[in-house]
Amino acid sequence: IDGADVKTWDENQLGRHIGYLAQEVELFPGPIADNVARFDPEADDAAIIEAARRAEAHDLILALRDGYQTMVGPSDRTLSGGERQRIGLARAFYGNPRILVLDEPSTHLDGSGEMALEAVLSAAKAAGVTTIVITHRPSIAAACDRVMLLRGGVIEAFGPSGEVLRQSSVAKGLPAQQGTVVTGSFA
Repeated sequence: IDGADVKTWDENQLGRHIGYLAQEVELFPGPIADNVARFDPEADDAAIIEAARRAEAHDLILALRDGYQTMVGPSDRTLSGGERQRIGLARAFYGNPRILVLDEPSTHLDGSGEMALEAVLSAAKAAGVTTIVITHRPSIAAACDRVMLLRGGVIEAFGPSGEVLRQSSVAKGLPAQQGTVVTGSFA
């Protein structure tokens, strides 16, 4: 990162440069603002709002009764899966990380959420953020520069997304339930 071997980075500092979105987003007990800010005691409201805007979660947060101060937690059921996913994406964006790792970022998103995700990925790419996406959806993989197609834990193909998707059985309609995982990265 920034020309330095990751092994030379302090773990606490390294975490600030990597944004991670888990397949199943876990929100911790506390306000949405704290969840977005990764419970950073020195969190800046403007940075929290910017992260939410980048994740296209700002409007949905403002629509909640208590906005950014809405209390959430792991067993909270007031938010839909898609809303939790967008808040998790805002958390991944907090602090302007240089690397994003998104594990099945469209899992709980509806059509408009998936379109928002594609816009978010394009914006990250334009900002020079290296983004690694693990997905079963060819539409998300198509937005990546390069794709690594894994089947049964074995690399089946690697190269430019258009080329790999054209050659793969994913592009020919193989259902995701058959275990095909497409990993893409923006550079």
